[in-house]
Amino acid sequence: LSAVMSVLSEEDFYRNDHRLIYRAICELSEKNQPFDAVTLGEWFERHNMQNQIGGSVYLSELVNDTPSAANIDTYAKIVLSKSMYRQI
Repeated sequence: LSAVMSVLSEEDFYRNDHRLIYRAICELSEKNQPFDAVTLGEWFERHNMQNQIGGSVYLSELVNDTPSAANIDTYAKIVLSKSMYRQI
């Protein structure tokens, strides 16, 4: 994840809920904590932001719909590419 964090910023995500989720993942990662639907849900609850991302249901959907974290570098390149296109 550190390689992705060095390339992507929150602003690279189109949707605000995805920006917030990325922020939470980065914060948990920087504290050497795991990030999954449970820990992310707790992070959003602690920050009183769960309604801004669709709650725990949406987090669970993301986890279930993401094919594999093994492809994180490729996914990051896609997000970055789309971000660059939006800036043009």
